[in-house]
Amino acid sequence: YKSENIEITALFSSNYELESIPVSLFNGDQLIAKTSASFSENNKGTVIFSIPKNEIVKGKIQISDTGLAYDNALYFNIDAKEKIKVLAIGKATSNYLSRIYTEEEFQFTSVSLKSLNYGALDEQNLIILNELETIPNALVTSLASFVRKDGHVVVIPSMAIELDSYNRFLSKSYSTNYTERINMERNITDISFSHPIYQNVFEKNVRNFQYPKVSQYYRVKTSAPSILSLQDKNPFLFGADGFFAFTASIARENSNFKNSPLIVPTFYNLGTNSLKLPALYYVLKNETSVEIPLKLTKDNILKARKGDYEFIPQQTSFANKVSLSFFENPTEDGIYSLINAEVPIRNLSFNHAREESQLVYSDLTNLKATYKNESIATFFDRMQKDSSINALWKWFVILALLFMGIELLIQKYLQ
Repeated sequence: YKSENIEITALFSSNYELESIPVSLFNGDQLIAKTSASFSENNKGTVIFSIPKNEIVKGKIQISDTGLAYDNALYFNIDAKEKIKVLAIGKATSNYLSRIYTEEEFQFTSVSLKSLNYGALDEQNLIILNELETIPNALVTSLASFVRKDGHVVVIPSMAIELDSYNRFLSKSYSTNYTERINMERNITDISFSHPIYQNVFEKNVRNFQYPKVSQYYRVKTSAPSILSLQDKNPFLFGADGFFAFTASIARENSNFKNSPLIVPTFYNLGTNSLKLPALYYVLKNETSVEIPLKLTKDNILKARKGDYEFIPQQTSFANKVSLSFFENPTEDGIYSLINAEVPIRNLSFNHAREESQLVYSDLTNLKATYKNESIATFFDRMQKDSSINALWKWFVILALLFMGIELLIQKYLQ
């Protein structure tokens, strides 16, 4: 069963006790839902909105609050989802890849080396060399050009490879070389949980799962970081910045990795990381990178616009996408349209950081002070009394000077 709606969950928090607060959901200027958020004992509340799945939404969640106004609205946008293009090259079965790279999110294609259209390589976001025995020189040259244009490549060797042809390509990335084949069974035991491939995959560092294994693998020399490692500390999967490689075939004759829980997050995140599609929203003044699958014509640039406010973000144009960077701009929260030749192509949302709303009070127990006031009212009462005392001292000084002058006059004229 596939739902025709998607749910949006909004989380709220308050710095003081609050029973409920009105919450409105807008699409552009149109109010499409309104409810109230009820707060629990820890001053946190939740609201869930349901909207049509395939509808483009320029969203704004707004609360009615008499406090600070800058954090009363949260902007987000849901655009038509771009499909990430994934190409697998090789005779090996790719059924597991087609189940991971589904039509809803990806445009997956699998071809043999003989039927490969070299002209289509630059149009891809991710290319998987699926257990080729050899990598022809023409493909080495094309892949090197593809990587230079910010394309992503995953190398899966076969059980018997031609080392020289592989190393002609691998040596161009992180000085990588396969050195020798090791015919010895090894478990895959170490996971780099901090690597972008596995960030947000595990709730905690897992150590007691059933380890996948390989029957044979290739030793490798590389300066790239390991992502998955064998029990002898040799890499099983390594790479970064668009280049990734396995050191063993994952065919069923050599490994049970395809049956491991790791197979789905590994290849899924390798795919999604090959194109940084826009998120629901971004935070102002944070370094933000977005990739738009668009081929710009020569001397053309993308602009960001919200009403009369327009700026040109930093951008780099590639063969099949444009990479945008945001930091100094924008300076205002809201929903911005990306403009290509005066035609809006996509929306991006920016919001203020919410950390400023989390009020943290100083601990006064260790504060060295002449007076400590329990409330604002007490503080102003004390200030008023201190001011009155200061005013009396001024009169004492004035009267003392006056009496001194009178005494001097009496001494002068009565002698």
